[in-house]
Amino acid sequence: MSDTEAKTPTNKSEVATAELISIAMEEDNNVNKSEKSSDTSSNTEEETKDAKQEDDDDKEKDKSESDENVIKTYTVKDGDTLTKIAAMHDTTPTKLAQFNKMFGAKMVFSGMVLKLPPPEPPKPPSPKPEPPKLDKDIVDISNKFVRLNCRHITEASGIVEGTILMTGKMVMFDPYGHHPLVLESGPDAYQIIMPFSLVANAAVLKDFIRHNSDNDPSLIHVPEEVKEVEAKEESTPEVSDDNKENKTENNSDDDETAGFMYLRIKMGQPLGGKIGRDEMINSYGEATVRPEYWFILTKRRADVVYNYFNKVDPEKYGVVNIEAIEKSGLELVREGREAVEAEAGRKANRATIAKLGKYHMSMASIDISMVAPMQGSSELMGQEERIYLAKMIPQKLDCHT
Repeated sequence: MSDTEAKTPTNKSEVATAELISIAMEEDNNVNKSEKSSDTSSNTEEETKDAKQEDDDDKEKDKSESDENVIKTYTVKDGDTLTKIAAMHDTTPTKLAQFNKMFGAKMVFSGMVLKLPPPEPPKPPSPKPEPPKLDKDIVDISNKFVRLNCRHITEASGIVEGTILMTGKMVMFDPYGHHPLVLESGPDAYQIIMPFSLVANAAVLKDFIRHNSDNDPSLIHVPEEVKEVEAKEESTPEVSDDNKENKTENNSDDDETAGFMYLRIKMGQPLGGKIGRDEMINSYGEATVRPEYWFILTKRRADVVYNYFNKVDPEKYGVVNIEAIEKSGLELVREGREAVEAEAGRKANRATIAKLGKYHMSMASIDISMVAPMQGSSELMGQEERIYLAKMIPQKLDCHT
């Protein structure tokens, strides 16, 4: 066998091997291509889904915006009014009329098409109001100065919270501006300013009894350890205002559980006379004096009031002593009597005239046909007005103006 014939099979085997390798490589390439194509297709499908989702979201958003921008209408029916239609669609008649440019007569008729204003966006929730701050109690009995939180009992205007201020010259009640009654009527309707010299009697009562409580010592509140408190006050050196406020502030209102006491202040006027108009007087916005004023105190503050009056004027505190009041140059202010001097040029006020006319005159005693002649002429007052005035203010009635 020659050399050429021996090498031929070898070359054929090499060729076959090479062909197998090439076939394997082609298969690998096909597999890679298929994997790449599958990855590409999957990525393409995901991108398509995301794009479709975004398109759907945009369409829904556009649809909602378009729905909001679409103006709704309402066709008026028989019996409808502008107010009724506005109430049906949660709006106001004024806004509905303005939205439809109804500047003239705001009349609607059957078959009329009205445009409905879009609903207003919801308002953000309002923050919770902070609790009102109360003034600090200030107790400085050595200098005749006390300011306490309390409640004032009016005769017919409810109970108002505020502070009562007592000095050697003045008694004043200042209502809190945040109280609902004060917000409704104003602070002047509840403010009290009185000279301390006109206080005829003061007492802290255990119960709220307006009548038949002047001479009952069992109702008068007296602290259990009055002597110890007075001795402590006399031995305690004076401190600054800040320390006084802090000292009282530490005693919070937790003593409300012990119950309430009722401060009654009875007012007086000069014996046999009246209070001058130059006095600083204010009683519910008027220059008058009521017979008495009532306040609600806690037990701790009631002790402070007791100690204050025993320091400033012990004769004023306790049961009502008419003899002691008259010795001080005062007499009690009585209900129905004017305790303050009348205005200059006025002998009696209108209330006094009305009372005199009621008790001392009758309509049968007045001759309506006889009307006093008028001096001069008047364009406003005719014969009928003059007769009416003659009925209301008789000519023979003394003290009228």
